[in-house]
Amino acid sequence: MSLAEILLFWLTEQPDPDGSRMSYSAWKAFIDSMSGWLLAAVLLGTATIVMAYAIHARSRRIHAPQDLFASFVPLNWLFLSVIPAIVLGYRYYSLFETTFPLTAFRPTLTALEVAAWTCLLTFVLSHLIVMLPGITPSRYRYRPLWFVMRHAGRPAARAQES
Repeated sequence: MSLAEILLFWLTEQPDPDGSRMSYSAWKAFIDSMSGWLLAAVLLGTATIVMAYAIHARSRRIHAPQDLFASFVPLNWLFLSVIPAIVLGYRYYSLFETTFPLTAFRPTLTALEVAAWTCLLTFVLSHLIVMLPGITPSRYRYRPLWFVMRHAGRPAARAQES
């Protein structure tokens, strides 16, 4: 099983079966090239997002108790996963147009599918890596209330105090 069959599994069949306009070997080479571009875009996008997230999360400071429970702004870096998607969607469209100029098939929807797949993979991979220990500072990790305030959340502790 090739990388193209794993990453671009829905594009195994060529859209134009006429061999004079789109040969099978040219289609396979095109899909192999696009799977390499997709892998590079996802890895580069993920590395960029994780580094930006880590730098922002480390520089964030707690000045007041409400800062601890405020929304965690560094998570907004995950939305940069749209950039590799736009780049790869444009790359797919332009490369398809130059590689297969004679075909009547328009690659617009397929380019959008490839862009959406790139965005999803980059977002999910970045989010999973961000959740690893050491990326998010421990002071921002979620803790249940009873863990932060020793006796606030446990009913047994309140009963013993009375």
